[in-house]
Amino acid sequence: MQSVQLQKDKLDIIEWVRQQKDSVIIDHIKSLMASNDNDSYPLTPEQITEIRVRSGKYLSGEDKGFTWGDVKERAKKN
Repeated sequence: MQSVQLQKDKLDIIEWVRQQKDSVIIDHIKSLMASNDNDSYPLTPEQITEIRVRSGKYLSGEDKGFTWGDVKERAKKN
């Protein structure tokens, strides 16, 4: 069941979209909807296994991961 806030947010967004007169905004929304298709980026069984392994290591504390700041700093150094 959806939360009351989520339902309210959806209604607010629907009303906002209904009031739009700029076709560019509508085109952007349509593009977003098309790109949000879950089948757009199917994963192979190997990729799913790798994600599960890495997630398990992260959740168990075996791998701490990196913050976005860490990643940016490492990219700047390279």
